[in-house]
Amino acid sequence: MTGRLATGGGPATGGGAAGEQAVPRWCVEVADALDAVGRRIRRLAEQVAADWPDPRGGAWVERAESLHRELDGQARRAAELARELGSAPGGPDATGRPGVRLGGLGGHRVHDERGARIAELPPPADG
Repeated sequence: MTGRLATGGGPATGGGAAGEQAVPRWCVEVADALDAVGRRIRRLAEQVAADWPDPRGGAWVERAESLHRELDGQARRAAELARELGSAPGGPDATGRPGVRLGGLGGHRVHDERGARIAELPPPADG
């Protein structure tokens, strides 16, 4: 493992359908990377517990297990975010149609591209 994500950086921010699809993919990659590091930390904790069975070793095992729990929680949050962004009802509109987007009916802040679209009339033709 090189310590860097396979994408070499964050999600695409170019907008449009490709940009909207890149964010959930990037979240999945982050979740996978955190999960892989968490598994390595867990193995390290097991090795330290076997090789260093005194109280100081136990303290290091607890630190490693605490880090593993934190990484596991963050990996789950990233995976949940990927699912939320990738399959949200009324999710991002890839049609490129003009119109004002309204927020959803929920009581929480939502992504700018969710919600109902207000119909607009085309501009009047000259002539």
